[in-house]
Amino acid sequence: MAYFSAGLVSGPSFAGRDRELELLSRSVRQSRNIWLQCGHREGKSSLLWEFKRLAEEDSENSLAVKIVDFRTCSEEMTPEKMITAAATELAAEIVAKGPLLRHATRSLKSAFQRLSPSVSVEAFGFNVGVNPDGIATSEHLSDALSGLDKIAEDNDVSAALIIDSMEILVDVDKGQRVETALRSALERSKSISAIFSGALPELLQQAYEYPTRPLYQICRPMLLGPITQREWT
Repeated sequence: MAYFSAGLVSGPSFAGRDRELELLSRSVRQSRNIWLQCGHREGKSSLLWEFKRLAEEDSENSLAVKIVDFRTCSEEMTPEKMITAAATELAAEIVAKGPLLRHATRSLKSAFQRLSPSVSVEAFGFNVGVNPDGIATSEHLSDALSGLDKIAEDNDVSAALIIDSMEILVDVDKGQRVETALRSALERSKSISAIFSGALPELLQQAYEYPTRPLYQICRPMLLGPITQREWT
């Protein structure tokens, strides 16, 4: 019998996904992209947030993870802007924990120079502001991911962007500009990877398995089924 949690589960309450967590960790360290296939309410979000939590608690600071959830995208907060912001935020987090901390401002400005960055020091780390006009295009997205890759490589970190609710992007990105920019950046990267996730397998299958789509065969499928009550208890 499958067992479904009442909500997001993480920390001591999380159970039954050791193999999947190890696979995600190994894939990110090898810069391999993953397509997480999962039905509704079968533990996808809990797995991703637990993976992020474990990465943050990694004593060696060798993993860095950021989650982008397209359920919050809008006309103001576009997919391009969300991914660009996530990339710069993750880069700032990596630098704040890394061995090159004293060169942080210079490193961040160099990595994101094409985006006219401003770097400030705040209470909980660094803030990287890009594109003073507030506009984010697919080109900005590609530049931001390239900057993140440079920061990750310089700090010997494996970084991952978890892109959740990917079916929303597939639906709204009619010109496939975002998908094209993602592929371009991921193919060039050495230290970053993407974990794509969503709730509509048929729609996502079009993005990853149709030869005419930009993300065709860029990621490995990872099937996630429900855990049993025995595994939970």
